[in-house]
Amino acid sequence: MDGRSPLTKALQQKLTEQRPRPQSAIDEPGLKDLVEWAEKAPPGDFVEVGVFRGGSAWFLYALCKEQGRTLYLFDTFEGMPFRDEIDVVPVGYFNGVSCDYIDALYPEAQIYKGIFPGTLPRDLYGLAFVHVDCDQYRSIKACIDFLVPRMVPGGIMYFDDYLNMPGAKQAVDEGLQGVESFNHRGVWVKNGV
Repeated sequence: MDGRSPLTKALQQKLTEQRPRPQSAIDEPGLKDLVEWAEKAPPGDFVEVGVFRGGSAWFLYALCKEQGRTLYLFDTFEGMPFRDEIDVVPVGYFNGVSCDYIDALYPEAQIYKGIFPGTLPRDLYGLAFVHVDCDQYRSIKACIDFLVPRMVPGGIMYFDDYLNMPGAKQAVDEGLQGVESFNHRGVWVKNGV
C-alpha cells in the first residue's frame, strides 16, 4: 500500500490517462500532502493563489470536478510582482506561463490574472480549501487577510512554503494561530463561524 487514499489513487490514474500532468515546482510528497488535505475539505469551493505552470492545480481541478466544486486560480502570470527584505524569490521569478495556457488546461476553473488581492471577486465566499503558494511575505499576508474571512468553518488553508521561505513563515505566524507544520509545509483549519 502506498499510503494514498483510494480517491487520490483513482484521481492520479484517471488524470494520467486523460492528459499529461503539467510540471510542478512542488515535489511529489508535497503534492500528495496537498491532495490528502484537499480531500478532507468540507463543502465549498477551492482557491489556489500562485499557479505557475498549473502542476498542483491539476490535482485540485480534478478533485473539484469529481466533487462538484469550483476552482478559483489567481496568479500574475508575470512572475513575482515584488520582493520585500525578508523574501528570497526575486521579482519576475516564476514567469513564463501564460494565462491562456492555464485556461486551456482548466477550462472550467475561474482564472484571475493580476496581483492578488486586487483580482479577488467581491462575492467570492464559501471557500473550503485554499492553497497558498505565492512565496512572498506580502502576498501570503494578503491571502490570510482577505481569504480567511471568506472560508467556511472547517475550511483548510494549506501553505506550501511555510518552513522553506522566511517571509512565508513570518506572514503565517503573524496572521494565524494553530498552524500545524510538516514536511516544510503548514496547514491551518478554520474553527467556529
